[in-house]
Amino acid sequence: MLYVLKSLCKLFVVLLLQVHLQLCVDVEEFADATLTCNALSLVQYSQLTWYQNTIRKCSCYWNGSTGYCSCVAQKYTSNITNGLSYLTIQNSTLNDFGLWRCEVSPTYTEYSDLVVVARASGVKCDTGFSVDFRLLVLTCVTEKIFPSAVCTFQKNTPFYSYPTTYNHTKDSNGYYKSTCTVRAPMNRLTPGRVNISADMFPSESSTQYAVSTLSYIELTYPEPMLTNCPSSDKIANNSFIKFGTNATCTCTTKQTGNPPVKAYWNGTMSDNASGVLVIDTLNSDTHFVLLRNVILFLNETVLIMC
Repeated sequence: MLYVLKSLCKLFVVLLLQVHLQLCVDVEEFADATLTCNALSLVQYSQLTWYQNTIRKCSCYWNGSTGYCSCVAQKYTSNITNGLSYLTIQNSTLNDFGLWRCEVSPTYTEYSDLVVVARASGVKCDTGFSVDFRLLVLTCVTEKIFPSAVCTFQKNTPFYSYPTTYNHTKDSNGYYKSTCTVRAPMNRLTPGRVNISADMFPSESSTQYAVSTLSYIELTYPEPMLTNCPSSDKIANNSFIKFGTNATCTCTTKQTGNPPVKAYWNGTMSDNASGVLVIDTLNSDTHFVLLRNVILFLNETVLIMC
Protein backbone atom coordinates (compact mmCIF):
# COMPACT_ATOMS: atom_id res chain seq x y z
CA MET A 1 0.00 0.00 0.00
CA LEU A 2 1.28 3.47 -0.84
CA TYR A 3 1.40 6.04 1.93
CA VAL A 4 2.05 9.73 1.28
CA LEU A 5 3.31 11.38 4.46
CA LYS A 6 3.83 15.06 5.05
CA SER A 7 5.76 16.38 8.06
CA LEU A 8 6.43 19.98 9.02
CA CYS A 9 9.64 19.77 7.02
CA LYS A 10 9.33 17.51 4.02
CA LEU A 11 7.05 15.34 1.93
CA PHE A 12 7.79 11.61 2.02
CA VAL A 13 6.38 8.78 -0.07
CA VAL A 14 6.97 5.32 1.43
CA LEU A 15 5.81 1.78 0.82
CA LEU A 16 5.08 0.36 4.26
CA LEU A 17 2.31 -1.45 6.06
CA GLN A 18 2.59 0.69 9.19
CA VAL A 19 4.28 4.09 9.35
CA HIS A 20 4.63 6.71 12.04
CA LEU A 21 6.14 10.10 11.24
CA GLN A 22 7.56 12.03 14.16
CA LEU A 23 7.56 15.82 14.13
CA CYS A 24 10.69 17.57 12.98
CA VAL A 25 13.53 17.78 15.49
CA ASP A 26 15.50 21.05 15.52
CA VAL A 27 18.99 21.13 17.00
CA GLU A 28 21.68 23.77 16.82
CA GLU A 29 24.98 22.84 15.24
CA PHE A 30 27.44 21.19 17.67
CA ALA A 31 24.68 20.43 20.20
CA ASP A 32 23.46 16.91 21.01
CA ALA A 33 20.24 15.69 19.40
CA THR A 34 18.00 12.92 20.71
CA LEU A 35 15.50 11.00 18.58
CA THR A 36 12.87 8.65 20.01
CA CYS A 37 11.05 5.66 18.62
CA ASN A 38 8.16 3.57 19.93
CA ALA A 39 9.58 0.12 20.77
CA LEU A 40 6.47 -1.44 22.34
CA SER A 41 6.02 -3.73 19.36
CA LEU A 42 9.34 -5.43 20.04
CA VAL A 43 9.03 -9.09 20.89
CA GLN A 44 11.60 -11.33 22.51
CA TYR A 45 14.81 -11.72 20.48
CA SER A 46 13.77 -9.10 17.95
CA GLN A 47 15.88 -6.26 16.56
CA LEU A 48 15.49 -2.49 16.26
CA THR A 49 17.72 -0.55 13.84
CA TRP A 50 18.39 3.16 13.43
CA TYR A 51 19.23 4.45 9.94
CA GLN A 52 20.21 7.82 8.51
CA ASN A 53 18.60 7.62 5.10
CA THR A 54 19.73 4.11 4.10
CA ILE A 55 22.90 3.92 6.22
CA ARG A 56 22.73 1.90 9.42
CA LYS A 57 23.94 3.78 12.51
CA CYS A 58 22.81 1.65 15.50
CA SER A 59 21.29 -1.78 16.08
CA CYS A 60 19.53 -2.87 19.26
CA TYR A 61 18.58 -6.41 20.31
CA TRP A 62 15.73 -7.09 22.73
CA ASN A 63 15.80 -10.24 24.87
CA GLY A 64 12.40 -9.64 26.37
CA SER A 65 13.53 -7.50 29.31
CA THR A 66 16.71 -5.67 28.31
CA GLY A 67 17.99 -4.00 25.16
CA TYR A 68 21.57 -4.26 23.93
CA CYS A 69 22.66 -1.61 21.41
CA SER A 70 25.77 -1.13 19.30
CA CYS A 71 26.54 1.82 17.03
CA VAL A 72 28.96 2.38 14.17
CA ALA A 73 30.68 5.38 15.82
CA GLN A 74 31.16 6.82 19.30
CA LYS A 75 29.12 9.90 18.49
CA TYR A 76 25.98 7.71 18.41
CA THR A 77 24.50 6.07 21.51
CA SER A 78 21.24 4.17 21.75
CA ASN A 79 19.20 2.39 24.41
CA ILE A 80 15.72 0.99 25.04
CA THR A 81 13.82 2.14 28.13
CA ASN A 82 10.15 1.89 29.09
CA GLY A 83 9.00 0.93 25.64
CA LEU A 84 10.96 3.66 23.86
CA SER A 85 14.20 3.53 21.90
CA TYR A 86 16.47 6.56 22.16
CA LEU A 87 19.18 7.59 19.74
CA THR A 88 21.53 10.39 20.83
CA ILE A 89 23.68 12.09 18.22
CA GLN A 90 26.53 13.94 19.89
CA ASN A 91 28.04 17.13 18.52
CA SER A 92 25.57 17.39 15.64
CA THR A 93 26.95 18.64 12.33
CA LEU A 94 25.49 19.46 8.95
CA ASN A 95 26.20 15.86 7.92
CA ASP A 96 23.56 14.70 10.42
CA PHE A 97 20.85 16.80 8.75
CA GLY A 98 18.10 14.80 7.08
CA LEU A 99 15.74 11.88 7.38
CA TRP A 100 16.29 9.27 10.10
CA ARG A 101 14.28 6.11 10.54
CA CYS A 102 13.80 3.59 13.30
CA GLU A 103 12.92 0.17 11.93
CA VAL A 104 11.26 -1.84 14.66
CA SER A 105 10.17 -4.73 12.48
CA PRO A 106 9.68 -5.38 8.79
CA THR A 107 6.20 -3.92 9.04
CA TYR A 108 6.69 -1.01 11.47
CA THR A 109 8.94 2.02 10.92
CA GLU A 110 9.11 5.47 12.47
CA TYR A 111 10.61 8.49 10.75
CA SER A 112 12.28 11.58 12.23
CA ASP A 113 13.36 14.62 10.28
CA LEU A 114 16.46 16.05 11.96
CA VAL A 115 17.14 19.69 11.15
CA VAL A 116 20.64 20.77 12.18
CA VAL A 117 20.82 24.56 12.05
CA ALA A 118 23.65 27.07 12.10
CA ARG A 119 22.62 30.50 13.30
CA ALA A 120 23.25 33.46 11.04
CA SER A 121 26.65 35.05 11.55
CA GLY A 122 28.13 38.23 10.14
CA VAL A 123 24.66 39.74 9.70
CA LYS A 124 24.58 43.22 8.22
CA CYS A 125 21.60 45.30 7.10
CA ASP A 126 21.78 48.41 4.92
CA THR A 127 19.05 50.82 3.87
CA GLY A 128 18.94 52.85 0.70
CA PHE A 129 16.63 54.05 -2.03
CA SER A 130 15.58 52.87 -5.45
CA VAL A 131 16.99 54.76 -8.46
CA ASP A 132 13.89 56.95 -8.67
CA PHE A 133 13.74 57.41 -4.87
CA ARG A 134 10.21 56.05 -4.78
CA LEU A 135 11.13 53.01 -2.71
CA LEU A 136 12.94 52.57 0.57
CA VAL A 137 15.10 49.46 0.18
CA LEU A 138 16.44 47.25 2.97
CA THR A 139 19.05 44.58 2.24
CA CYS A 140 20.25 42.13 4.89
CA VAL A 141 23.17 39.76 4.34
CA THR A 142 24.56 36.91 6.43
CA GLU A 143 27.96 35.45 5.64
CA LYS A 144 27.12 32.04 7.11
CA ILE A 145 23.90 30.18 7.91
CA PHE A 146 22.34 26.73 7.48
CA PRO A 147 19.86 26.01 5.99
CA SER A 148 19.36 29.11 3.85
CA ALA A 149 17.96 32.17 5.61
CA VAL A 150 14.45 33.50 6.11
CA CYS A 151 13.96 37.18 7.02
CA THR A 152 11.04 38.64 8.94
CA PHE A 153 10.26 42.20 10.00
CA GLN A 154 8.48 43.58 13.03
CA LYS A 155 4.96 44.98 12.61
CA ASN A 156 6.08 48.48 13.57
CA THR A 157 8.56 48.68 10.67
CA PRO A 158 7.68 49.88 7.15
CA PHE A 159 8.71 46.54 5.59
CA TYR A 160 6.34 44.26 7.50
CA SER A 161 3.66 43.78 4.84
CA TYR A 162 5.80 43.73 1.68
CA PRO A 163 7.29 40.70 -0.11
CA THR A 164 10.91 39.69 0.42
CA THR A 165 13.23 38.47 -2.32
CA TYR A 166 16.15 36.12 -1.64
CA ASN A 167 19.47 35.10 -3.07
CA HIS A 168 21.36 32.10 -1.66
CA THR A 169 24.81 30.75 -2.50
CA LYS A 170 26.42 27.67 -0.94
CA ASP A 171 30.08 27.44 0.00
CA SER A 172 32.37 24.40 -0.11
CA ASN A 173 31.59 23.54 3.53
CA GLY A 174 27.84 23.37 2.93
CA TYR A 175 26.93 26.70 4.57
CA TYR A 176 24.85 29.36 2.85
CA LYS A 177 25.44 33.03 2.27
CA SER A 178 21.94 34.51 2.14
CA THR A 179 20.73 37.92 1.06
CA CYS A 180 17.19 39.17 1.61
CA THR A 181 15.82 42.38 0.10
CA VAL A 182 12.53 44.13 0.79
CA ARG A 183 11.11 47.37 -0.61
CA ALA A 184 8.55 49.77 0.87
CA PRO A 185 6.86 52.65 -1.00
CA MET A 186 8.12 56.05 0.12
CA ASN A 187 4.68 57.60 -0.19
CA ARG A 188 3.58 55.48 2.78
CA LEU A 189 6.25 57.01 5.01
CA THR A 190 6.53 60.30 6.87
CA PRO A 191 9.67 62.33 7.56
CA GLY A 192 11.52 61.53 10.75
CA ARG A 193 13.32 58.56 12.21
CA VAL A 194 12.27 55.19 10.79
CA ASN A 195 13.20 52.29 13.05
CA ILE A 196 14.00 48.99 11.36
CA SER A 197 13.98 45.63 13.14
CA ALA A 198 14.86 42.52 11.12
CA ASP A 199 15.16 38.87 12.18
CA MET A 200 17.14 36.33 10.17
CA PHE A 201 16.86 32.62 10.96
CA PRO A 202 17.49 29.29 9.20
CA SER A 203 14.68 27.93 7.07
CA GLU A 204 13.06 24.63 8.14
CA SER A 205 13.55 25.69 11.77
CA SER A 206 11.80 27.74 14.41
CA THR A 207 12.41 31.41 15.13
CA GLN A 208 14.21 30.53 18.38
CA TYR A 209 17.37 30.51 16.25
CA ALA A 210 16.77 34.02 14.91
CA VAL A 211 19.44 36.70 14.93
CA SER A 212 17.98 40.19 15.29
CA THR A 213 19.32 43.45 13.93
CA LEU A 214 18.21 46.95 14.84
CA SER A 215 18.86 50.00 12.71
CA TYR A 216 17.21 53.21 11.61
CA ILE A 217 17.19 55.80 8.86
CA GLU A 218 16.34 59.49 9.06
CA LEU A 219 13.97 60.82 6.39
CA THR A 220 14.15 64.60 6.19
CA TYR A 221 12.56 67.43 4.23
CA PRO A 222 14.65 69.38 1.73
CA GLU A 223 15.39 73.04 2.35
CA PRO A 224 15.36 75.40 -0.68
CA MET A 225 17.61 78.43 -1.04
CA LEU A 226 17.46 81.34 -3.52
CA THR A 227 20.57 83.28 -4.46
CA ASN A 228 21.48 86.10 -6.88
CA CYS A 229 17.87 87.21 -7.04
CA PRO A 230 16.89 90.80 -8.00
CA SER A 231 16.87 93.39 -5.24
CA SER A 232 13.86 95.55 -4.47
CA ASP A 233 13.00 98.37 -2.17
CA LYS A 234 9.43 97.22 -1.77
CA ILE A 235 9.83 94.45 0.82
CA ALA A 236 12.74 93.09 2.80
CA ASN A 237 12.77 89.60 1.28
CA ASN A 238 13.44 90.93 -2.22
CA SER A 239 10.58 89.02 -3.80
CA PHE A 240 9.32 91.77 -6.15
CA ILE A 241 10.65 93.02 -9.47
CA LYS A 242 9.07 95.12 -12.18
CA PHE A 243 7.03 93.25 -14.78
CA GLY A 244 8.98 92.54 -17.98
CA THR A 245 12.35 93.28 -16.44
CA ASN A 246 15.22 90.99 -17.42
CA ALA A 247 16.38 89.26 -14.26
CA THR A 248 18.34 86.30 -12.98
CA CYS A 249 17.54 84.18 -9.96
CA THR A 250 19.18 80.95 -8.87
CA CYS A 251 17.44 78.19 -6.98
CA THR A 252 19.42 75.56 -5.14
CA THR A 253 18.98 73.27 -2.15
CA LYS A 254 20.54 74.39 1.11
CA GLN A 255 19.73 70.95 2.50
CA THR A 256 19.01 68.21 -0.04
CA GLY A 257 17.02 66.13 2.45
CA ASN A 258 16.97 62.35 2.69
CA PRO A 259 16.26 60.96 0.18
CA PRO A 260 18.12 63.69 -1.74
CA VAL A 261 16.23 65.97 -4.11
CA LYS A 262 16.86 67.97 -7.23
CA ALA A 263 15.54 71.47 -7.78
CA TYR A 264 13.23 72.24 -10.68
CA TRP A 265 11.55 75.38 -11.88
CA ASN A 266 7.84 74.77 -11.96
CA GLY A 267 6.69 73.48 -15.33
CA THR A 268 10.13 72.23 -16.37
CA MET A 269 12.06 69.05 -15.83
CA SER A 270 15.46 70.50 -16.72
CA ASP A 271 18.36 71.02 -14.39
CA ASN A 272 22.12 71.27 -14.73
CA ALA A 273 24.69 68.98 -13.15
CA SER A 274 24.89 70.97 -9.95
CA GLY A 275 21.14 71.05 -9.46
CA VAL A 276 21.19 74.87 -9.76
CA LEU A 277 18.63 76.44 -12.09
CA VAL A 278 18.66 79.88 -13.62
CA ILE A 279 15.69 81.70 -15.15
CA ASP A 280 16.11 84.73 -17.37
CA THR A 281 13.46 86.95 -19.02
CA LEU A 282 10.45 87.01 -16.73
CA ASN A 283 7.24 87.58 -18.64
CA SER A 284 4.49 86.04 -16.54
CA ASP A 285 2.83 86.87 -13.31
CA THR A 286 4.28 84.18 -11.07
CA HIS A 287 7.12 81.66 -11.05
CA PHE A 288 7.56 78.86 -8.56
CA VAL A 289 10.40 76.73 -7.35
CA LEU A 290 9.47 73.07 -7.03
CA LEU A 291 11.66 70.73 -5.02
CA ARG A 292 10.81 67.18 -5.98
CA ASN A 293 10.99 64.58 -3.23
CA VAL A 294 8.80 61.54 -2.83
CA ILE A 295 8.29 62.43 0.81
CA LEU A 296 7.23 65.97 0.09
CA PHE A 297 6.16 68.01 -2.89
CA LEU A 298 7.12 71.51 -1.80
CA ASN A 299 5.96 74.60 -3.69
CA GLU A 300 7.54 77.92 -2.79
CA THR A 301 6.88 81.23 -4.49
CA VAL A 302 10.08 82.73 -5.82
CA LEU A 303 9.20 85.83 -7.80
CA ILE A 304 6.07 87.89 -8.13
CA MET A 305 6.01 90.48 -10.89
CA CYS A 306 3.83 93.57 -10.71
